[in-house]
Amino acid sequence: MIPALLFTLVLSFLLACLAWLVIGSRFGLIRSHAENDVLNLLSYVLLLVPISFMIVFFVIG
Repeated sequence: MIPALLFTLVLSFLLACLAWLVIGSRFGLIRSHAENDVLNLLSYVLLLVPISFMIVFFVIG
C-alpha cells in the first residue's frame, strides 16, 4: 500500500514537472514570479494525482 502511494506521488510530481516545462506557468495565482512558479507546479501536481493513481493501479498494477 505504501509503495503504491509513494509511486503515485512521485509519478504525479514527475508528470507535473514535465507539464510545467512544456506549458509553463499558466495560472496567475500570485504576483511574485518565483512563488507563482512554485504554486503552478503544486497545482499541476494536484491536478495530476488522479491520473497518476489510474496509471499506477490499473496499468502497472
